Amino acid sequence: MAEIAVSAALGVVQIFLSQRNPKPKPNIVIIKGDLETMRAYLKDTEQREQDTQGAKDRRNRVREIAYENEDALEEFMVDMPQHFHEHRISIVLHNIVHKVMDRKALHRLSSLASSSRAEGVLDLVYPILNNDELVGMERRTTDLFDLLIKEESRRLVISVVGPNGSGKTTLIKKVCESERVKGHFECHAWVPHSTSCKDTWEKICKEVPGPPGANMEQNLVNHLKHRRYLVVLDGVWKDDWCNSIKKLPDNGNGSRIIFSTCRRDLASECSNDIYNLDLLTGNEAWKLFCKKAFRGSECPEHLKEISEDLLTRCGGLALAIVALGSLLSTTGSTPAEFRRVNASLGSNMEGNSKLGIIGSVLQKRYFHLSHNLQCCFLLFCNFPEDYSVTRGRLIRLWIAEGFVEEKRDKTLEEVADAYLNELINGCLVEANKRDFQGVVRSCRVNNLVRECLVSISDKESFCKVLTRENLDRCDHLSHRRIAIHDTFTNSLKSKEYVSRVRTLLMFGKENFTTSEFGKALERFKFLRVLELKDAPLETFPAEVVNLTLLRYLNLRNTKINEVPDLVKSSKNLETLDLRQTFVSELPRTICEVHKLVHLAVDKINEDQGRVGAGVFSGIGVLASLQKLSLIKANKNQRNCRGIGKFDCNEETRDHRT
Repeated sequence: MAEIAVSAALGVVQIFLSQRNPKPKPNIVIIKGDLETMRAYLKDTEQREQDTQGAKDRRNRVREIAYENEDALEEFMVDMPQHFHEHRISIVLHNIVHKVMDRKALHRLSSLASSSRAEGVLDLVYPILNNDELVGMERRTTDLFDLLIKEESRRLVISVVGPNGSGKTTLIKKVCESERVKGHFECHAWVPHSTSCKDTWEKICKEVPGPPGANMEQNLVNHLKHRRYLVVLDGVWKDDWCNSIKKLPDNGNGSRIIFSTCRRDLASECSNDIYNLDLLTGNEAWKLFCKKAFRGSECPEHLKEISEDLLTRCGGLALAIVALGSLLSTTGSTPAEFRRVNASLGSNMEGNSKLGIIGSVLQKRYFHLSHNLQCCFLLFCNFPEDYSVTRGRLIRLWIAEGFVEEKRDKTLEEVADAYLNELINGCLVEANKRDFQGVVRSCRVNNLVRECLVSISDKESFCKVLTRENLDRCDHLSHRRIAIHDTFTNSLKSKEYVSRVRTLLMFGKENFTTSEFGKALERFKFLRVLELKDAPLETFPAEVVNLTLLRYLNLRNTKINEVPDLVKSSKNLETLDLRQTFVSELPRTICEVHKLVHLAVDKINEDQGRVGAGVFSGIGVLASLQKLSLIKANKNQRNCRGIGKFDCNEETRDHRT
């Protein structure tokens, strides 16, 4: 995850080059080259799970160097006037190259990068539930059984799709081990997760012995050609596994291939029938929980409330319920003991318990993602439990953070859309609301997934979530991101770590005044992202206009009623969300914020309806603007003519809010 720091520093270098110095000086080119060397090293090594402490220390040092570069450049950008002397920039760049950068260390990294190629992360290990842990499986086994032995002579590929811990492997095993299924097929093979096509074929050959020969694949195909076979591939997650499936013969004998996967896209590509394994219903989840936590007995009345809270955090995942119930069965049957388990759920996911197995599987899934997807996925740890975030808001946060990679012939929004779809198709993120066309409106992560992300985030210093419970332990942080949950009053007033923070997100309805917030904000001079949706603000915080580097500002559903003229100082602002506020008119100076891409504003009237805000005709000079809503047309329609000046080559997309 140190690559996040390096990529952020490279982004700052790029901004520095484009804004401040049209003729690059040698030292800035050196800095850029050094950062690219660090990123190459990290790409080759950062996915390794069994590293020495020395390798981990090197990655930490790379992260610190990248942060020091970023700090030095951004401090100069913040403090530097618009008209500066060329000699000043030369001194700053010289100091970075010769004081911040460790030349010997970078040379060693350059040689290590070519010799430390990661050989891939460890195989994913999927635990299987016991027969006595099968609740609600009756209807599921019947559905899958019907697909498996239905009268159709062609070879069918059936996929069972669901998130980790939903019971896919258990379901398939129960169906395939039934006597009727065993008697229906001549050959059977159960192939657990594999790292390659070759490994898959070797495992199939062990399960279905064919005639010996040098060509393993061809011999197996010939052996199966005239037989009705059943092949189970458990835990398919790589694209090239589809090749293994396609090579198995379609012999017209009613053969079947069944595979489990978390990836909906693979299921769509490779299978004839898709069985979506739904999560346990409320009644099924409660029955399974009581079976494990209370050994089949009813839940005691004094434990019902805390038990329901604990069960909610499992999100209907069978394995999570079994793991949590088993853990609770070994503790004292008191509300205090159950609350202690509830409070320490995150640490339990790092141990050797069944909850630890879930955490291990989720972490391995995380490490298989690309770097950009890792960053986007990890951002979900900022949100509170059971929190749904709208698609548009999430995408704009990703872009402001610099997590979205530029791709040819695609807008950043389109690339971010693809990221979100990949996370949803991989069952890592839940789409909990869609529009009538099937487009995702809002999404969330399971609470246990969130706990895993918080754990990864803490280890990688990605983000710190501040709550009432952990505030006293957070005096010295090096995190670039802070998410505050219902504890603003005490979290920022006396903390010294905030000077390094680039992202501040606030959740909750704790009361504080605009002046209190403004005073705290004075120490956040390097902020890029400021998320204040639902904050109890009655006026626009004046200190915001001093945040030179700010890219994203969300003041939705606050009580502010006007935007100051000094908003023009926010030269890097790309997203400004003023919906559901009392702003009735935007200042003329908004036309000087030339980097605005998303400008959303509407006023709440007396009937709680939404009405557009007034804008000046000069709004058409905002050439980067892609989304503008809601706007109140004036009588002479000059502002409408201004809107007509927008570049229509960029498709305006309405990312659901």
